[in-house]
Amino acid sequence: MTSFESGGEGVGGTITTEAHAGLFGFVENGTIQNLNMTNPVAIAQQQAFSQAGSVVGKTTGQVINNTVSNAIVASGSDDSFAGGIAGSINNYSGNTTLTGNTASGQIAAAGIAGRFTYGQAGGIVGGLGETPADNYVLTISDCAFTGGSISAASQGIAGGIAAAVRAIGSNSSGTVENVNVTADLIFGGSHSGGIIGSVHFESAFNLLNSTATSDFEGTTFGGVSKHMHVENGDITITGFTLNGDIAIPNSIGNQAGGIAANLYAGGNLTVTNFNMNGSVLQSQRAGGIAATLYAEQGISVDGFTLNGSIISSTQSGGVAGNVFTNGNFNVTDYSINGDISGNATAGIAAMLYAEQGGQRR
Repeated sequence: MTSFESGGEGVGGTITTEAHAGLFGFVENGTIQNLNMTNPVAIAQQQAFSQAGSVVGKTTGQVINNTVSNAIVASGSDDSFAGGIAGSINNYSGNTTLTGNTASGQIAAAGIAGRFTYGQAGGIVGGLGETPADNYVLTISDCAFTGGSISAASQGIAGGIAAAVRAIGSNSSGTVENVNVTADLIFGGSHSGGIIGSVHFESAFNLLNSTATSDFEGTTFGGVSKHMHVENGDITITGFTLNGDIAIPNSIGNQAGGIAANLYAGGNLTVTNFNMNGSVLQSQRAGGIAATLYAEQGISVDGFTLNGSIISSTQSGGVAGNVFTNGNFNVTDYSINGDISGNATAGIAAMLYAEQGGQRR
């Protein structure tokens, strides 16, 4: 398939299958664009690796400028995927572009029978897959989830835009820009993120000018992603706003942060103009930016406002619970308006390991 483009509008309709559910079940390569759907229902039942999306269950192509309103999307098996527009996008050899898409509704992975434990759910796409391609580039821009809930089962992953991406080829990178998530609830039993539940690249990850607004629940949670990892490069977060409380059960290993629960950069971490309007509640380790923050070459935070409290049973920090870097750790132009509570607490970091020293202004 080269492309499918529609200038019309579809209303209603229920699609139920065992494997790939959507207006299209599976699309290899090509581009799906300019679809407008209202009240779609897409259900992929209990076959392993089922995938459901209002527009497409699974695709290896591009998804551009589609709008889905008031959707009900569910996938019910272990290792299942559910997304407001696409169940999964797996591009093993080329780049992935997800731009101009908007969705609302109830999105649930491994949520039909209740006994299944693992799935991935995202407001726009469930899973972005694991790609080994070298020089892979993921671009997500001008996308929005505009109302409803996103949930994954007890060991699942949930994200406001996408559940997870894992790009393991050399020089892989991703950019997320101008996305907005407004949800009643985002819940993932294992990993949850306001934008993407779990992120892994080799060379770079950038989040620019984006917002997530919801109640957030799960065992570990980050305002952008639970797990954010760039093996050999930089992470840049600019102009991100998080609105809502993060509620985490106080159990061993549970962590939460305004940007990520666990954040690792093999290069530098740069955070500029981050606003968190909400609290982290009942986590084991917590921070306004991250529970555990590691950047090999250095960390710079410039323009950070926390309007809320950080509450955990161990390390709590206004910026991070634990900070590790072999470079400099600089925090400038910050404001913390709330309580910091835990066994070890600090306005910046409960525990700091900085090879070159730390500075705040």
